Amino acid sequence: MVAAILTASCGGCGSSDRSVVTGHVIRADGSPLALARVIAVSSDGDKTAYASTDTDGSYEITLGSEARGIPPGTYSVYLIEDRGVEEGKMKRTIAKKYTDPNTSGLSIDVVAGESKVFDITTDPP
Repeated sequence: MVAAILTASCGGCGSSDRSVVTGHVIRADGSPLALARVIAVSSDGDKTAYASTDTDGSYEITLGSEARGIPPGTYSVYLIEDRGVEEGKMKRTIAKKYTDPNTSGLSIDVVAGESKVFDITTDPP
């Protein structure tokens, strides 16, 4: 089961066109997905934003080294475990579908000036 919880609050409405996107990535067993990458690709393919999860699974998506937040738009989201999974060194702990923006089933609509919480609970492998 994929569960994505999305809430919005108006933090500095009108002061910026960027939105701060934060959240947690949690495995199906309830444990945090630590040291993974959360990648968001804009629907037009022009923008790719990244985050790395902390040990508690928390993250904040940014667009390179630019100012905090990402531009408005719809983004497909996918995950990469940074534990040698892709090289076959470690066993996968989330379903493979999350490693591709076309199969992850995750997307986020970013509205100018709104902060969002995008929590993700993954399926097991």
